[in-house]
Formats: sequence, C-alpha cells, structure tokens
Amino acid sequence: MLVTVARLALGTAAMALLTASFTTSADAQRVHPRCAKSKDPVRCSCALYNGGYTTRTPDGRSRIVVSDTGRVNEGHVRCMLRNGRS
Repeated sequence: MLVTVARLALGTAAMALLTASFTTSADAQRVHPRCAKSKDPVRCSCALYNGGYTTRTPDGRSRIVVSDTGRVNEGHVRCMLRNGRS
C-alpha cells in the first residue's frame, strides 16, 4: 500500500514538472500594462516593448498600436518569434 502511494506521489510530481515546463512564454509578467485588454496582448506587447506607441482612432473610441520604423518592425518580428508566433 505504501509503495503504491509513493508511486502515485512520484507520478504526480513528474506530471506537475512537465506541465509547468510546457507553458507558453507570453505570461502575465511579460504583457505590457497597456495591452492587458487587447485582443492580441502578445502582438501589442511586442510592439510597445520595441518602440511602438499607442494612439487613438479618428473616432476617438479605441486605441491602436503603431510601429512604423524598420528597426521597430524588426524587433517586433523577433519578439513575436520568441513568443511562438510566426
């Protein structure tokens, strides 16, 4: 009985470690605060962390993220690739 309990505990610990190692890299600590309510927080965070900025749409109701220089776009693409996006 004790051996069965020990095996179950060991198996549960191994599954917990494997599950924790396969989580996505875009965790809550890496999402930019302005991107918390965004439809795509990874894309928004990558743009803002690489020199992009937010601006309001002409109607004034929503915000958009803008990254318009070549250097910003290159950093944005690298960030997206690091976070598992293509």
